[in-house]
Amino acid sequence: MALSCNQASSLPRTDRSETPMTAPLDLPTQAGSLDSMRARAESMASERRYAEAIALASQALQAGPDEALERLLVEWRCREFDTRPASQARPDWPPAYADPFPQLRGLPEVEKDQLSADMLAGSILHHGSLLVRGLIDPSVAASMAEGVDQAFAGRMAQSDEYDQALATPWYRRLPLPPDHLVERSREFVESGFAGVYMADSPRMLARFIELLHGTGVVPMIAEYMGEEPFLSAGKTTLRRVPSSMKTTSWHQDGAFLGQSIRSVNLWLSLSDCGVDASGLDIVPRRLDYLAERGTGGAYFDWDVGDQVARSVAGDIPVVSPVFRPGDAVLFDHMMLHRTGLPANMTRDRYAIEAWMFAPSSYPLQHLPLYI
Repeated sequence: MALSCNQASSLPRTDRSETPMTAPLDLPTQAGSLDSMRARAESMASERRYAEAIALASQALQAGPDEALERLLVEWRCREFDTRPASQARPDWPPAYADPFPQLRGLPEVEKDQLSADMLAGSILHHGSLLVRGLIDPSVAASMAEGVDQAFAGRMAQSDEYDQALATPWYRRLPLPPDHLVERSREFVESGFAGVYMADSPRMLARFIELLHGTGVVPMIAEYMGEEPFLSAGKTTLRRVPSSMKTTSWHQDGAFLGQSIRSVNLWLSLSDCGVDASGLDIVPRRLDYLAERGTGGAYFDWDVGDQVARSVAGDIPVVSPVFRPGDAVLFDHMMLHRTGLPANMTRDRYAIEAWMFAPSSYPLQHLPLYI
């Protein structure tokens, strides 16, 4: 029986620094070889060699979706964090990176082939964020948007009381105790059917992580952090913002995640955004402090009123980019932003929000997932 992430977090830490990784395998073409790979992956997982099990199972999935294996992958990704030696934090934090846009007063923008660790880190540290055009192909973005619809359909098939018998590969809740932060926050995330935890969609999590590896972003973030990042089960979300949305609020995620963490968020557009569908409003400047919260028209005690946000922006105008499917924004927990609500919205906005944290300062209540 699969264990929940909270049970996995109590496993003893194991130093696997001397454990050899699995040798590369050819893509399987027969059911027998798939069964063999699955069995080997499960055997590795039983020995708490989760990273190897994940690599092998992910390779098997290239032959086609497998509901049982996708479900196991969520569990194994959740368990891997506690089998690793404690990560050593980069001592020079924040690190010194040159400003790649020293004359710019606004949002840095590059094409995918211009993206590098220096570009990513320098833009975040000097301008607060980086817009990357065409990070993934528009056709891939459209396919992922269809997956978001499948995940939301699975959620909408449930009543207020979750029924495991109605679960699908696209929506199967991560089992957590009632008092866990991620469990308690699920209702807020799903309110108005605007979000679904990616960890609650085993098929989308498997597809997204394969896609994420293909972008080359993860090693860039690792170079910047000085550590291999882990995704967050509690912050990585499938978004479908309805055209009927009427309210939005400025915020810095550091207001509730804490300022001492080391993070990068990949906000990935899966549809046209910012004209007739919701987008993002961004204060395009580096902030090393938390703006005043709960005043100036703020909705919550942790968000920032519009008057305060525009005062913080100062003489640098707030930007509301127009996104094409496959465009992305990279930023950290100090960037001041909000969901953009253009005047004439007629379409829903599809996007993925993927938060990655350095293990040495991971906010553990948000559940680390191995990438």
